[in-house]
Amino acid sequence: MFAASPVVELAGSRTMACRGPRGTAPPALALRVRRWPQPGSTGRHAGLRAGAATRPSLTTGIYCRFGLNHEARRAAPTWAASSSRHSGFTPEDAMLLDTLIRSQERRVLRDGDTVTSHVGASGALPSGTSAAMSVHGPKFQGEQTERLIAALPTPFQNALQAMQQQDSRRLLFYLHQIVAMPEDEMVAAVQTIPRTTFSEFLRSLDPLDVVPENDPTHGVHINPGLWMVLNMGAIIDEWGVRVLYARLLRQMLTLMRALHASGSVLNVNDYVPLLRAAGASSDVAVVKLLWGQMIEHGISYWRQGSIYNEFVKARLLVEPAYFGFDKTRLAMTARNLHRRGRVRLHAETIGGLDRLRLATRQRSYRFGLNKNIPHAEDLSRIMRKPRSATRMFYYIQHWGFHVTERLLCSLMRGFGRAGALRFIQYRILEDYFAITVRQNKRCDEVYVGPTPPRTTPHKDPLRSRTPTMKPSARLMEAAIDVYCSNGYLSTAFTIVDYLSSKHRIPISPKAWFELFEWTYVLSSPAVSTGWNYVGFRQRIPSTDAVEMIWNTMTSPPYKVEPGFKQYDLLIRSLLGQSKIHQAMKYMESARKFHQKQCADCESAALEYTRARQTGVDATAALRRFQRARFLKEYMWHRMNGWCNDLLKHKWRPKELHEGSRWIPDVIRDWRDFIRNPVQYRTATGFVEMYDPAEEIPEWIHVRDDTLRVPVREGGETHLAEIHQAQYRVASKHSVGNLMSTRLSPLAILKGDLIKARKRTRRGRLYLARQAERLTAMSDERISSASTFSGQGDGPDGEGQGEADNWDDDDW
Repeated sequence: MFAASPVVELAGSRTMACRGPRGTAPPALALRVRRWPQPGSTGRHAGLRAGAATRPSLTTGIYCRFGLNHEARRAAPTWAASSSRHSGFTPEDAMLLDTLIRSQERRVLRDGDTVTSHVGASGALPSGTSAAMSVHGPKFQGEQTERLIAALPTPFQNALQAMQQQDSRRLLFYLHQIVAMPEDEMVAAVQTIPRTTFSEFLRSLDPLDVVPENDPTHGVHINPGLWMVLNMGAIIDEWGVRVLYARLLRQMLTLMRALHASGSVLNVNDYVPLLRAAGASSDVAVVKLLWGQMIEHGISYWRQGSIYNEFVKARLLVEPAYFGFDKTRLAMTARNLHRRGRVRLHAETIGGLDRLRLATRQRSYRFGLNKNIPHAEDLSRIMRKPRSATRMFYYIQHWGFHVTERLLCSLMRGFGRAGALRFIQYRILEDYFAITVRQNKRCDEVYVGPTPPRTTPHKDPLRSRTPTMKPSARLMEAAIDVYCSNGYLSTAFTIVDYLSSKHRIPISPKAWFELFEWTYVLSSPAVSTGWNYVGFRQRIPSTDAVEMIWNTMTSPPYKVEPGFKQYDLLIRSLLGQSKIHQAMKYMESARKFHQKQCADCESAALEYTRARQTGVDATAALRRFQRARFLKEYMWHRMNGWCNDLLKHKWRPKELHEGSRWIPDVIRDWRDFIRNPVQYRTATGFVEMYDPAEEIPEWIHVRDDTLRVPVREGGETHLAEIHQAQYRVASKHSVGNLMSTRLSPLAILKGDLIKARKRTRRGRLYLARQAERLTAMSDERISSASTFSGQGDGPDGEGQGEADNWDDDDW
């Protein structure tokens, strides 16, 4: 065992401190690194923590504020240079620290069991406690914990049991029962639970671990068309957010309020699942409230680099799950570039871009909007200013937090949302990775190479002269996201090529798929029209860019095997360019994915039916069946879109006769993916074909909504109203609102949905009743921010879609 020195110095202004945990003491004493504010600082974070009674005196001690790897640190005065009698870490404290460390290794063998001895937070045994009692501490505490848990209400006991069994589905079910309890009973139960058990329970609700197992749509972008056609109102709310994410956030905030009412506060690590849940719900307001609450409760000095990484990802919506796997939501647009740097757009140009946004919002409903304001504001408008990311970057550097590649990549994506590419080039790529990116605007040439060694220090003392990190595949993916989201596709390709050749980083299939998808997004009419309107045509890919990337990644030496999503993007790109015959070739190849998925859905349905009949636990079988059913209908919807584009194609006069003879063959081969009736154009008019053996999808009106979009005209900004009508399609392809406990899986497999609904008392008026419910809830919608502040009509809140009532077999 080492002997602690009288003075301990770590990176930045830090000193070793120990703090007794709340509630039941853990089996081992946790030692944490604690940071002290700079004397005289009046910052937003440091100023609030300057008055703690346990902090050392900083009137005479001077410390170094530079990073650990900075050359100026060697000559700067540190804690070691200050007087020991004024230092907060005395020789007696060093002896106490050595005693605490030694006591953790003391083991006592009694009755064949190994028991760890415990000491108090001050290093001595509690008064009136003998050594024998301290030996039996863990056993006594375990029995006491079991008695406390046995006295809890039944929902809490079942939830803790599900947590121990790692059954996330039962855990979410009993969590719904917990938050439905009366407030006084919930507070009393939370006060009874040991503090460490409550922290573990809260961390078991991490959405990044719970939701992928319980959300069949995880990893798939749900657009408004798919939302209506597949009747997914119970899965995706009107903001385009998973209902499971929004419900989980409200429930976790209710637990947090109950903990505060019992007289305790959350630990720093307990805020990680809350930040992730707020980010997954795309609720930036709750993220900022949670971050500010750490300061109010006096625990902000426990923050480490990992906590800042989670905050940056949630605040700037970095993770794909945080923006609904939709790259168009947070991509930089020409409208957001106004007054960014040297970009100044004319008033007429701004008006035209606002009208373009108004036209694209017509059929997007509320997807991708900020839910905390009454009018329509895109999430990209919140991220368009780099002030929050810049302030966080300098704060992390100033206080000497450990900077990792994960944190830098998250900050890069945050700066990319605001279009701050120069900051990324100089302060991140050059300072940390020694990568220089230069672009010649005259000839549109991009240079990417190593940064030459610097002989003189920077004017800014926080900038290091030598780079400290080596690039990896994570940096490659972050660079693709940053530069492609801003329209610099060629720059992203050059950086990928440089990292692959210079640093021997292989180009993964994920990187190829990201480049391929971003190329399709940038060439789509909604994005390319805006860049073309302001004259930034260099940010629009060429017409054959999508096909060129496809040929490159599927040919040697890469030989990447694309999936159904990549085939979908390629086919839609070819159909948009009127390359019908090439698109048909790839449609035949993509059809194999749907055939395989149909076989998986059949086997999953039979497995689930067998599990229900035998009476065994059918949770795993149900999850597989729901996932397989959704993917099958998702593929059908995308292939139905291909067929609609083919039938709606405007043939040239010389090709019209050939197309008229060719379309019947297409209808015969792809009849399973074409809606009934089908209509197409001929030389003399239109032909409509009706199949009486197939069902006709019913479009049921759900509700009318009015959306107010800011539009600037005549030098003034006014709110233009958009009247939108929402519909749901009742057909055999609907995947929402199906109770698997009341509906036979074989009926779902056969597609006999309408008859099954009649048998389960869910007739045609079901969606109309849901429309009345949504209309009544639209005026009483309670956001997660109001739940955070303790307002609302219940612990669970209201108004987050069509699936507030949780069922064990609902999803």
